[in-house]
Amino acid sequence: MCWALICTCILQAVKRLRNASQRHAKNILDRVFPITGKRIACCIRERTSRTMNSNITSGYLKRGFDLARIILVTGGARSGKSRFAEQYAAKYGKKVAYIATAQVYDEEMAHRVKLHQARRPAEWETFEAPFEAERVLLEAGKNHDMILFDCLTLYLSNLICSLPHLEDFDRNYQLVRENIDRLIEAAKEYDGTLIFVTNEVGAGIVPENQLSREYRDLAGIANQLMARAAAEVYLVVCGLPVNVKELQTKLL
Repeated sequence: MCWALICTCILQAVKRLRNASQRHAKNILDRVFPITGKRIACCIRERTSRTMNSNITSGYLKRGFDLARIILVTGGARSGKSRFAEQYAAKYGKKVAYIATAQVYDEEMAHRVKLHQARRPAEWETFEAPFEAERVLLEAGKNHDMILFDCLTLYLSNLICSLPHLEDFDRNYQLVRENIDRLIEAAKEYDGTLIFVTNEVGAGIVPENQLSREYRDLAGIANQLMARAAAEVYLVVCGLPVNVKELQTKLL
């Protein structure tokens, strides 16, 4: 049999294996190689598995186009989102930077910060970024292959509380969008993997005051912008993460 035809069949099998259609690939190999087809299929599966694991470990997802290496982790209060993000960073990062956005104004926030600090490995380097986080991100990225940004909604609340005119929603929307866009552009310049933690704040009842409603709306918009730029988006519910970007419905 012509070697060109053999190579073509093998390449078709590899492509189908990577698309999770191993049954069809096995049929092709069995027709071309009645005796050794199973052995070749096993080799291809092992090679494909190693390649996929390597991509995940390094934070690179090859989807045919260049996405920023961003992972977005979202969920409600006490959903386990921060713990999942920390576990992800600890497993796949060699040198991890932690960007903290919280500002401590009372004992409750101080207690929350201590809980997060106690969970983090001692070797992680912490950067404070309540404002202008894009500059801190670029600085942290110089010596780290993994950055954990916790969290986007606290960063947004810092921004909103610093705005001069809270009642001007159109202007506030523009300012928030500009800040998130700068953060995304900085993330694209970073060569490692960047995990953003955020909150789902719009799933409850409608807030009774204007500031809370504006914060809810702006947080939802910021999450959408970041999700579009992300390679992976995890929704964490009851401590269980689900990659919702893989489940998204693509419209025409």
